[in-house]
Amino acid sequence: MKNNEYKANIVFHPSETLKEKLNELNYSLEYFSQISDIDLDTLKKFMCQKIDIDKDIAKKLEKSTKISGRFWLNLQKLYDEYKSKK
Repeated sequence: MKNNEYKANIVFHPSETLKEKLNELNYSLEYFSQISDIDLDTLKKFMCQKIDIDKDIAKKLEKSTKISGRFWLNLQKLYDEYKSKK
C-alpha cells in the first residue's frame, strides 16, 4: 500500500450501497427487480448478504443504476478481502 493511499477500517457488503441507491430513487425491490432484470429472489438474497455480486449481476446493476459494473465488483472484492482478514 502506498503511504498516501486510504485504507478503510470497516467495509460494508455491496448490498448496503444498493440499499442507499434504492432509497435515494424511492424504488421498491420489486420495481428494481423489474427494471434491472435481476430475479426478485436473487435480489432478496443479495440484499440479505446471502449471495455476492458476480459479473452478470454487476452488469445489470450498471445498466439500472448508471454506476459502473467495475465499481460493484470492486465493492465485492473489498468486502471479500475484509471478511478474509477477520
